Amino acid sequence: MELPEFRSISSSVIAGGFPSPLGIEPLTPDASLRRYFRVRLPKETTILAMYFDSLAVPEAVGGIGINSFDSYAQLTTFFREHGVAVPEVFLSVPPSEETKAIILLEDLGDTMLMDVLLGGRRSGRAVEELYREAIDGILKIQGIPEQSDFFPYQREFTPELYVREMEETLDYILKPRGVTPAEERIVRDGFQHLASELDSFPKVLVHRDYHSMNLMVDQQDRIRVIDFQDALLATRSYDLVGLINDRDTDAALGDELYVSLVRYFASKLAETRGWRGGDDFYAEYDRALLQRDLKVAGRFAKLVSVRGLQGYGKWIPGTLRRIGRSIERCQQSDSLRKLSDVLRRYSPEIEEGYRSPLVINPEGR
Repeated sequence: MELPEFRSISSSVIAGGFPSPLGIEPLTPDASLRRYFRVRLPKETTILAMYFDSLAVPEAVGGIGINSFDSYAQLTTFFREHGVAVPEVFLSVPPSEETKAIILLEDLGDTMLMDVLLGGRRSGRAVEELYREAIDGILKIQGIPEQSDFFPYQREFTPELYVREMEETLDYILKPRGVTPAEERIVRDGFQHLASELDSFPKVLVHRDYHSMNLMVDQQDRIRVIDFQDALLATRSYDLVGLINDRDTDAALGDELYVSLVRYFASKLAETRGWRGGDDFYAEYDRALLQRDLKVAGRFAKLVSVRGLQGYGKWIPGTLRRIGRSIERCQQSDSLRKLSDVLRRYSPEIEEGYRSPLVINPEGR
């Protein structure tokens, strides 16, 4: 029996000027609010259909509450106009009473940057070269002239949002392990301090989910960017942190290449934006990484305990170890030193990372 979404996709394909599909193959991430389908057409041609199960507005502060469908459609045009390597959109079909929203877009293939890193897929280019191209893509997004009347420039991360994200580690990791009320207050104070520090750094346009599973390596071995509908303003290092730390990417890269990529970003940032504050950037990077991992560790634990997605559990230990490494570099304040003490007390992985420091600042700090 044909599912309703298959009929909707078939109708959209024909409305877009394509011939009737020969087949439709589901390609669905398990934690996504959007589903992808590969549509097979005559003459060995394929396109993708993005099917929106939810039009949820991304969590952010400020701006208009534009839904994910309209955001994707508008940002595709915007990014393509500014040379960002996003897929071509052939047709956007808004939601109706009968069907959900659908976007037909260019099929970039099945090779994610993560696949190449882990050796599951081959590329004619070295891993380091591909990651440097991905970093160049971050800087291209940041370098787009600001358009204050365009919606992604009207929404941003705030201290309140940073704290809300980190609270998932408190709720799904620390509380189940028996953290006391007094220790909980220390954790919350540390979160507030970290969020305030992050808010003091310059804000630029970021992808928001720029990791190695949202970067495709196309048939020409070029990096292509997907899932950019949540773009907003955040720190300069936000997308870099996602690129080289998501899941266990840092471990797969290895310490030498990892450090090289951070320093490559810093040097390119200096060239393209006239930036010279070296220590300032590395301090920003460490804090952006710490905040992200405090969010992600709790998010993974929540996906396991609440949604039963057990596969996410395998990335929790590495994320916790990374928290230990980054907080070891962030303890200039009393609040963060106290936060470090509590985190290390309740997580052997954080303690392990703390005792295995990694220097990323070329000045050795």
